[in-house]
Amino acid sequence: MQAGIPDLLIVPASCWNTAVESYQEIRMNIVFYVWYSPDNTELNMIYLSAAEFTDLAGTEHNYLPEILPELEEMAQGITVR
Repeated sequence: MQAGIPDLLIVPASCWNTAVESYQEIRMNIVFYVWYSPDNTELNMIYLSAAEFTDLAGTEHNYLPEILPELEEMAQGITVR
């Protein structure tokens, strides 16, 4: 463990240091869905998110359009009991 961080969450620098800085701006794109469940009178909300950033070569990356269909498909499986 590094400073209280589980090894599973530590990504070796060799995996990212050729593409991004260790401290750089990364934006989070978020889509919210809110719905009412009349069966249990609950108001529910989920959010789906993905990163957007510019790599060291100046290329823009916006992953939300790429993964949104899969996230929305997963969200359709959410049930409230």
